Amino acid sequence: MKKTTLALCGVGSFARRRILPIIDKIPQLELIEIIDPNFNLPETQEYSSVISYFSSFEKFCISGEAELVYITSPNYLHFYQTLKSLESGRHVLCEKPIAFSGIDCEILISKATKLSLHLSVGHMLRFSPAINFIKKILLEGKIGSVNRIEITFNYMLSKQSRSWAFSKSLSGGGCFIDAGVHCLDIIRFLTEGSFENLYAKFGYTAKDEVEREAKCSFTVSNVECFLDISSNKDYLTSLVITGSEGKIEIENFAATWGFINVKLSFNCNKGLPQNYFFDVSKTYINQLNSLLQNINSESFDYQIVKDAYENIKIIEQLYSKN
Repeated sequence: MKKTTLALCGVGSFARRRILPIIDKIPQLELIEIIDPNFNLPETQEYSSVISYFSSFEKFCISGEAELVYITSPNYLHFYQTLKSLESGRHVLCEKPIAFSGIDCEILISKATKLSLHLSVGHMLRFSPAINFIKKILLEGKIGSVNRIEITFNYMLSKQSRSWAFSKSLSGGGCFIDAGVHCLDIIRFLTEGSFENLYAKFGYTAKDEVEREAKCSFTVSNVECFLDISSNKDYLTSLVITGSEGKIEIENFAATWGFINVKLSFNCNKGLPQNYFFDVSKTYINQLNSLLQNINSESFDYQIVKDAYENIKIIEQLYSKN
C-alpha cells in the first residue's frame, strides 16, 4: 500500500499516550501535520523535521496537505472538525463521540458518502484480538444461546487530566457518553442485534454538571444486558457473557496495553476454565491499519460510523429521560 499522509488534530494526554507512540509502527502512515493551539514541540521532537504545525484548525483546512485527519480533540469539537475536514476533501477518523446528536451523525455520514470519503469512529475495541476472539466463540455457538451480558467499566476521571469533561456542553455528558458508549458499541458489535427496553439511572454529584455513575439495562435479541459504569472509582473493566451451555469472562476487556485473559467455561465440564491470553497492545494499530486498507483499496465501509450513530441515538434517548 502507498503511504497515506496524516494530520493529528489535538495533542492532549490521549494522543500523547496512545497515538503518537504508534505512528512510526505503521509503515503505510506518514504524520506530516499537527493541529493544536497549545502544542508543545519538545513532546514530539522526533517529528519536528517532517511535519507542519497549525495553531488554527481553519488554517489547516485552507493550507494543510494531509489526506487523513485523526481527530483527538475535546468532544465538543468533534462534529465541527469532522464536518470541515470532510468538506475540505479529507478522510477522517474521529475519536468517540463523533457528535452529540443523531442528527449531527446523519449529517456527517451523508457528507462522507456524497463526497466518497472514508469516515470512521474511534471504537478501537472492535480491533482488539480478545474481543474478536469472543465474537468468534459466539458465532460458533460454543456457549450455546447467549442470555445475559454484563459489563463493568470503572475509571477515575480527574479535572486535572480533562477539565472540559466536567461540563456537559463541552463533553456531551458524563461517564455514560464517555465510557458507556464503548460498552454499547461492544454489545452491538458482538450481537449485531437491535436494542429494546432501554432503561438507565444516572448518579450526579452536587459539584458536577455530568453524571459520575450510570447503570443501564436493555435487551438485544432477547439477551439481557446490564452496564455498570463509574468515572469516580479505581480502574476496573470486566465483561461476562452467559450462555445456555457456558460462560465467557474477561477482565480488563477495555485495555489496549499488555496481555488480557479470556476465561471460557462450560456447564458440562466441572474442570478449570480454559484460559486464553491475548496481546492487545496493537489494538490502535489494528484500527488504523484497517482504515488505511479501506482507503488504499477504495473500499468504503461505513458500518462503524453507522453503529456509532445508533449508539448516540440511544445515549440521547436515555439522557432525555434523566
